[in-house]
Amino acid sequence: MTLSLVATLNGRVLGHVVYSPLTVNEVEGAGLGLMAVSPEHQRQGMGSKLVEAGSERLETSDCPFVIVVGRPNFYP
Repeated sequence: MTLSLVATLNGRVLGHVVYSPLTVNEVEGAGLGLMAVSPEHQRQGMGSKLVEAGSERLETSDCPFVIVVGRPNFYP
């Protein structure tokens, strides 16, 4: 696993995002494969903030690319 971030509030996990190692033509980057937010906190921007924070961390660590892995309709 390349990166895992968790969003919490008062000690309760509300969201999670995982970036896993992904290799394309011998270049290792990251695959954004799992992202979840508790139902009562969805559609409030938490998932977007988790993805933005993860992408920023990977960018500053010189990750050459991030590819979204999953259903295209779910990750517009």
